[in-house]
Amino acid sequence: MPAQACYHCRMKPPSIVLLLVFLAAGCSRFDRAWDQLAMQQPATGIEGAWEGRWIGDNGHAGRLRCILRRADGDTYNAWFHATFWGVFSGEYVVTMTAQSQGDKTLLRGEHDLGWLAGGNYRYDAIVTPERFESRYDSKWEKGRFEMSRPSR
Repeated sequence: MPAQACYHCRMKPPSIVLLLVFLAAGCSRFDRAWDQLAMQQPATGIEGAWEGRWIGDNGHAGRLRCILRRADGDTYNAWFHATFWGVFSGEYVVTMTAQSQGDKTLLRGEHDLGWLAGGNYRYDAIVTPERFESRYDSKWEKGRFEMSRPSR
C-alpha cells in the first residue's frame, strides 16, 4: 500500500505540470499574434489588435482581446480571447459580415460556444478605426464588448 501511495505522489506533479503547460500553450499562439499586431504602426482601418472588456447584463465581466482580419470582400474573422471569473480564459473565432456606413463598419455574426456556455451567440458590432463596440446575446446571456486599440 505505501508503494502505491508513493506512485500516486510521484505521478501528480508531472500531471499538474503537463496540464499547466498545456493550458499556457493554448493561448500562446493568440498572444504572439496579438502582441505582434499591437506593436505595429497604428492601424487606419478596422483590422488589427483590439483590447477591452466584455460586460454581461447580469453583472459578469472580464478582459477581452481580439484580432480582427479581413477574410475576403465583406467578411471578417474576429478571433476573440476572453477571461471569465478572473482565472479562466477561452478563445474562439467568429466570421462576421461587414457593411460600410460612412466612417463606421457594421459587423454581424454568430458562433456556437456549446451548450455549457449558452449555445449560439449573435453579435452586432459598430467598428471605427478607434473603437469596437458590440452587443451579444445568447440563450442564457446578453451583454456588450467595449474595445479600443492597445496602448503602446
